Amino acid sequence: MAALAPLGAAVHVMRDTTRGGLVAALNEIARVPNVAVDIEESTVLVPQEVGPACAVLGLDLLLVANGGRQLA
Repeated sequence: MAALAPLGAAVHVMRDTTRGGLVAALNEIARVPNVAVDIEESTVLVPQEVGPACAVLGLDLLLVANGGRQLA
């Protein structure tokens, strides 16, 4: 959060991804009139151990809750 402070008004939206993961947060943003969301999955930063764990468990990386993370 502190790293975003210098950006001031350039930050238009922030969402907590703890519940519902990235997809839920992006859906909230996309519900705003005149807003569209397009995500390039290859640009989503995923910790090295998370990808394989999700694959083994059959979980979608974009739907997994991300405790302590923010989307800005």
